[in-house]
Amino acid sequence: VILFELPITLGDDIKTKPIKSFNHFWYDLDACANKIRQAIELIIEEKNGIGSNLDQKIASLRTSLGESLANTILALKWIGNEGSHIGRPFTREEILNAFGLLVDVLNKLYPDESENIRRESLVQLILENKGLKKV
Repeated sequence: VILFELPITLGDDIKTKPIKSFNHFWYDLDACANKIRQAIELIIEEKNGIGSNLDQKIASLRTSLGESLANTILALKWIGNEGSHIGRPFTREEILNAFGLLVDVLNKLYPDESENIRRESLVQLILENKGLKKV
């Protein structure tokens, strides 16, 4: 089950974690959060984060990733921690929000330029036709 579209440029090793997280959505929200954290761990490893723990590794990438993206990744790590250790019950809405943040991170780190080109072509076609009726 895929609840959100993942970037086609995303490697299989990282892609597996969100897909596993999606698969847990209907019966184990803690597991969803845990798999989100695992995806973050793989991303930070791939981006060569340096440090003895995940917080330090994320911090080491703040300059290259930018403050906003690093903060989003750190927020997802905290969500993953809650799912892994605290056992606080999540709501589906909270997990859907976390999925949205994760997909935003993935789209920024693994952009699909062909999709951007397709969308721009669609916009130009709509503008030329002055609407959707001929698209």
